[in-house]
Amino acid sequence: MLLASCAYLNGEYYKLFQIVNVIQKKLQREYIYLWCIFSKMDSIFSYKEQGMSDETIMKTRVLDGFRYETWKSQLLRLESEAKERNSGNDVLELPPLVFLNLLLIFSYSRLNLKDNRNKVLRDLQHLLCNDNNYHISKYRKAISWEILGICQQLCGNYDSAYQSYLKALNDQYNDFKQATIARIITLFLKIWRTRSTAFVV
Repeated sequence: MLLASCAYLNGEYYKLFQIVNVIQKKLQREYIYLWCIFSKMDSIFSYKEQGMSDETIMKTRVLDGFRYETWKSQLLRLESEAKERNSGNDVLELPPLVFLNLLLIFSYSRLNLKDNRNKVLRDLQHLLCNDNNYHISKYRKAISWEILGICQQLCGNYDSAYQSYLKALNDQYNDFKQATIARIITLFLKIWRTRSTAFVV
């Protein structure tokens, strides 16, 4: 997970795809309740600074939690900041499969590989709609629906994104509601601008 994040932040998207393939093979049944930890407190590159090779990191950290500098990426910054205001803690706990799909969708978008992006989006939506607390525990449903909404909005699926945001907002374990509301408002503005432009002669 750590190397996948590094690859995305560095724009090494094809390297990211290779890393994701390795991770997905390791995400067996006994690892389903592990999660990724996001925080701006510690450096994502700390393992590199300690002289650990990529191979060593992959062997020792790929299925473990890790800390991620949210200020270096805009992907989930709103959610991290909202949680910090709400609870004093900016840590977001993410299911591994949801996190990986998030990285893949944004990476494919950067490369303009729309077919690949849309396939991963369908996989992510299927995962959330059909998972019975197997890969995603009930405590992490809210952030998972939020991520799905973000990805759907990125792909232009505005109605689906709105529904996903609503599910995140209404989840009892959502501790970043201000971020969800902000994303819904931004989505409405995007829809309004799109429809207003369509009527311009």
